[in-house]
Amino acid sequence: MKIKIAVVMCAALGLPGAIFGQHHAPPVTLTAEQSITGDWVIHFQAGHESVSGSLHLQADGERLTGTVETGHTGPGTVENGKWSKQKLEATLVFKKHESVVLEGELKSNGTLAGNYTTEGRTETWQAERK
Repeated sequence: MKIKIAVVMCAALGLPGAIFGQHHAPPVTLTAEQSITGDWVIHFQAGHESVSGSLHLQADGERLTGTVETGHTGPGTVENGKWSKQKLEATLVFKKHESVVLEGELKSNGTLAGNYTTEGRTETWQAERK
């Protein structure tokens, strides 16, 4: 009798999931190129101000290249870029501004964020897809 009750309870508890199709899809795993290649809006925190601009990234395996531009720095290129294990490292090189060393990672919400170093200081940055 106890076995029958246990079987009925298990069936009753499992039935709503079967009826309403409650299941969880496995998380989507993106490749390096899918997860970072593209156009981004980047925001550099500079003291109490934020400087925004455009960032285009192109990942080819672990090699990362691209372009960047803000009103403060003018146009620049992404050099010595590396993209590995959802983390990036690169140097942003400009004609009219000191280079910016960028370190960061792809967050679970799809944004990029990290620290940058230029002109003797280190601050934070973040970017979201255009």
